Amino acid sequence: MDRLPDRPICGAAGGERVLMTATLVLGGVHSGKARYAVGLLPTDDPVTLIVPTPKAGDGSEAVTALSHWTRIDTDDVTRTILRGRTPAIVDRLTPWAISLIEAADARDDLTRALDIVTGAGEELAALCLGVPYDVVLIGDEFNAAPSSAKSKDHVLQAAVGRLNQVIGAELPRVVLVSGGRALDLSDAPKVR
Repeated sequence: MDRLPDRPICGAAGGERVLMTATLVLGGVHSGKARYAVGLLPTDDPVTLIVPTPKAGDGSEAVTALSHWTRIDTDDVTRTILRGRTPAIVDRLTPWAISLIEAADARDDLTRALDIVTGAGEELAALCLGVPYDVVLIGDEFNAAPSSAKSKDHVLQAAVGRLNQVIGAELPRVVLVSGGRALDLSDAPKVR
């Protein structure tokens, strides 16, 4: 897999210019998105693996942490990326979105749920662009699956779709993993 440098970080040791990446990897359940995402990070260096608290039946596709990686199970994603001070991978944004929505008791309120994930997504994207190390975010892509506009699942599905849209519009690199292939969407037109 090619690593595409996206943004310069100056002041590296020896006066070198080091390029870091911020990437959103999207895909369906068992699409290979986690395997692809892990391949974007250095295998020999420390990495912070952030695992938002999974909810029952959320279709988890877990990243397997390498022995020298630090795994942290938390819903405090942004602070954990900052505190890790190493390249980071967030194993699925969906459980994080669920926890944000449930903490605000907005599971039945589409407008509030969308506002919550929009603000959180903007904050997370800004952070990913500002840290001096690689960050890979793994997101679920299930917008093609229909849901009833009256169901609680519709609120969640819409919120996750919005979160992907907000983060994808800001990060320089977005990859969709589907059908055993990785499609780099980084140069595709942005839709807002």
